[in-house]
Amino acid sequence: MYPSGHLRKRRTWEYILELGPQAAQRCESCGRRHWVEGRARKICPACAGELRETSERRQRCQAGFATRKVAQAALTTVLCSLESGVYTERKDMTLSEFLREEWLPVTQSTVRSTTYSSYATHVQKQSHRGL
Repeated sequence: MYPSGHLRKRRTWEYILELGPQAAQRCESCGRRHWVEGRARKICPACAGELRETSERRQRCQAGFATRKVAQAALTTVLCSLESGVYTERKDMTLSEFLREEWLPVTQSTVRSTTYSSYATHVQKQSHRGL
């Protein structure tokens, strides 16, 4: 299946990109959906309920284009990047999550062990402060 999308006009022009079925988790208690990006969660962050694995249709919208032509050009660019494999979906995460889950593991192989320990300590302290 090739990636697809369409245009829509509200106040401004927007494109809706079809990303297809993707891994998700649904909360048994509150019914909220959480996309699986990286590793699955154990409990629902909203209500601490139990999560079940599912696959659901995912779309991405981008609005704010002045004309249909500009919106179509942006959609075409995103579709090309999807087909070539360079498109990445934006992740909503805190700085603390990024440092712990993505930056620290990559950094570990590029610095001395003492430097890595120092980095890990700083990240942990900042996480407790609510960074």
